Amino acid sequence: MSFRSLVAQFVVFSFVGCASSPSTTPSFVRSESIEISKNALEWNRAFDKTVKEHRLRATYPHSGFAECRETKEIPDTFLCLFNSQEEMGYALSRASCFIEGSFCGHPKGTVVGFSDPGFRAAILQINGYDLKGSDLLRFHKAALKKCEEVKEPDFCLNHYENRAFQDFIIPMATQSPGSVLITFARFSAQPWNQTLVHEIMHAQYFQDKKYSEVVDRFWKNELTETDRENIRKALSKAYDPKDEHLMINEFQAYILQTDAQAPAALLRDFVPRYRSRMMKKMSEAGIRPIEIQLPSATK
Repeated sequence: MSFRSLVAQFVVFSFVGCASSPSTTPSFVRSESIEISKNALEWNRAFDKTVKEHRLRATYPHSGFAECRETKEIPDTFLCLFNSQEEMGYALSRASCFIEGSFCGHPKGTVVGFSDPGFRAAILQINGYDLKGSDLLRFHKAALKKCEEVKEPDFCLNHYENRAFQDFIIPMATQSPGSVLITFARFSAQPWNQTLVHEIMHAQYFQDKKYSEVVDRFWKNELTETDRENIRKALSKAYDPKDEHLMINEFQAYILQTDAQAPAALLRDFVPRYRSRMMKKMSEAGIRPIEIQLPSATK
């Protein structure tokens, strides 16, 4: 999950239940697999063109629009490009709150309502998601149960969630039980390419055993206990510090991401001490983080 504590206020969000013109265009489109390290920019530009065409023809879906593709570099990893952070958040923030807890102010396994302050904050602050298919199915089942129990629209699936699960997530998780979903948006509080790099590293950690073993050993053997505690404290602004697996996964993504030393980067103070050392350990093991090839002007 890519998180920013300071969010640009130019991002404008609408109410979840707002009405819009009906459209027969599917909200989630699954396209052919992609070599994301080489074709991210080309995909983004083609997606932009598609969105503009839908806007001009008044065929843009009222439940938002996203295109999803399996990454060739990491099997069973599916990447969804959303048009906006708003649409992505309304489709996935409640699921993320349920799966990871903490930043929403509730324990894991809690189905929050749309009026919940934690959910509202998540929509503004989360620029990308990395979620396992199996965990997403658990949220879907729990949300349906909660809706039936309380009979309050605030807790029932909204149209963004309905389309996300019916059009893509349920088929993905059913056909690929070990699948991981990672997402980013064209318009968000963080440049899309920076979010993509961060989320791709989460996918590597989830899906590449050799990669995760190197990272786990590095966390255990190369960090001082004082630094581990300070990193947990820094990450606790957005994540559950008691979840050690989550701490390690976020540590490696924040240390290795493109803008690791940016002012708002949560672990910027630890980059000088650990980035090059981690890269060396990965090189010695014959692995490396996936790099997204972009023109220098886009980085």
